[in-house]
Amino acid sequence: MIWDMKFIEIDWNTLKQNHLSQIVIRIMLFCILYTVNRFAFNFIVEKSIYYKIIFNDGFLRYIGFVILAIVLALSAKKIRSIKYFKQNKIETIFCVGLLLFIYTHLPWIFSFGQKEIDRYAIYLITIFVTHVLIFLAIFGTHFAGRFKFELIFSTLIIFPLFCAFLLTDYIWPYLSGGTIFLLGIVLPWLHVPYSIEPNTYHVIIKEFDIYIGAPCAGIYSMTAFTTLYSIAVLMLILHHKIYIIRSIVLFILGLLATYILNTIRVLLILLVGAYYSPEFAIQAFHSGIGSLLFLLLFIGYIYKLIPLLIIPVQTK
Repeated sequence: MIWDMKFIEIDWNTLKQNHLSQIVIRIMLFCILYTVNRFAFNFIVEKSIYYKIIFNDGFLRYIGFVILAIVLALSAKKIRSIKYFKQNKIETIFCVGLLLFIYTHLPWIFSFGQKEIDRYAIYLITIFVTHVLIFLAIFGTHFAGRFKFELIFSTLIIFPLFCAFLLTDYIWPYLSGGTIFLLGIVLPWLHVPYSIEPNTYHVIIKEFDIYIGAPCAGIYSMTAFTTLYSIAVLMLILHHKIYIIRSIVLFILGLLATYILNTIRVLLILLVGAYYSPEFAIQAFHSGIGSLLFLLLFIGYIYKLIPLLIIPVQTK
């Protein structure tokens, strides 16, 4: 083990334990600090700012560990190939110092949120930054740089999931409002008797009335698309070089297509309920048509657009 003024350098070949043991130790430390940071952060926020964080969903509590396990399994060969580990002491000190600054200035940070939705956004961003700082303090930027693609797409999976479920009660009115706006454009072309109550999120065709609440706002389908798309791209980069900008553009277009598809689902439920059977529309058709449309969209996306992300191999 060699110490100098700039780097802590560990030559894995001189250690009695192999490098996998050393990485496992760091992973275990990160998992412990990840959990401690989550509970400590919530405790401090609730006690010092009197802001209650609702965090009872078991899925949200453990999704980070599940994604970490998947990434480790997919990157096992790459991890085993590591021969040297470099960690800049200055970077570690900087990350720890910035982490302490955030913890000691939480009231000031949350003072920028005047509305409830603003405070939720500040909470999400701040706790995400603290997790990143903990990771960099333990592993360093050199290690993170070797796994940049895995880290980027893991973040694309975890962060939207966390945001979608935690912000359901706050962002659904905006998505529902957009759905009602789109229905207001389409319904006149169908020449059906309808009425829209945008303030109460109700849409009526004939005597069939539906309430476009959180389950109908498209949050869950957009979350599912984010998860599946991120995993597909992550699997892709393990075997090919890809266009990063193009993958981001296709992700945004996919989210937009998923949202529009959800609006079509709501429209079909309205038509089925008004002209066929309200009971069938609310029960079997309500859930079945959403799953069917989403699967068709994603399968088409995978087969037609995902291949466009691969950079062709140039042959001499």
